[in-house]
Amino acid sequence: MFAIANDNLEIVRLLIDYESKINAKLEINEKNKDGESPVLLTTCKDNIELIKLLIGYKNKNHIA
Repeated sequence: MFAIANDNLEIVRLLIDYESKINAKLEINEKNKDGESPVLLTTCKDNIELIKLLIGYKNKNHIA
C-alpha cells in the first residue's frame, strides 16, 4: 500500500514479480485505515500506468 500511495510504479512491479515467484497473492483489495483500496488511491492520483498494472494483476489472478 505504501508504494502505491507514493506512486512508486517500479516497487509495485517488483512486488508483483516477487509474489509470482513465491506463489503468493498480493492483498490487492485490502483497505488502509481511511478505507481506501490500492485501486482507489491510484485512481485519485491519476497514475494511469499504475492503474493499468493493478487492473492487469487483478484480471490475471481472477480477483474481483
